[in-house]
Amino acid sequence: MRDQDRYDSLIQWAWENAAHAYQFDQSVDWRLVKCQIRAESGFRPDVVSSQGARGLLQIVSGTWGDGFEADAFNPEKNIKKGVDYLGRLWAMFKEEQGVERWRFATGSFNCGPGWVIKSQALLKVRGRPTDTWEGIADVLPQLTGVNAQQTIEYVNKIFRWYGNLCRGAE
Repeated sequence: MRDQDRYDSLIQWAWENAAHAYQFDQSVDWRLVKCQIRAESGFRPDVVSSQGARGLLQIVSGTWGDGFEADAFNPEKNIKKGVDYLGRLWAMFKEEQGVERWRFATGSFNCGPGWVIKSQALLKVRGRPTDTWEGIADVLPQLTGVNAQQTIEYVNKIFRWYGNLCRGAE
């Protein structure tokens, strides 16, 4: 079995639970999380980032809460926690529709929802639409500087991989 396929059943299980809890739309499926894991850890459950994020979905202690030290490297718990967090982020963005809403959620997963919300506020002040990731990507560098490029590339990469996966190209 390929490393990238090892966690498929765990991802599907966590996705189904979160989809029910948050009433996900049908614009994406569980394979989005598979692409996110690829971007976060390359399917390595023991990875630790320079910022202290851990495991397959590179979750930090503040997001994880109690049990972080004991469970962050456990693939089942990491995927469950990461998918639930992604669901909470998706639920925050109610004005965005379909795939755009998922771009906002994955971007928030990477840089934090506060920066995405601040980007929306900046767009609103400028009289621009606040519900497209393209708009966020345009103003995020003005708020986070060089860190914005990492988030923009992260979202683009995940959705490129997801599109390829859905077409059977990966």
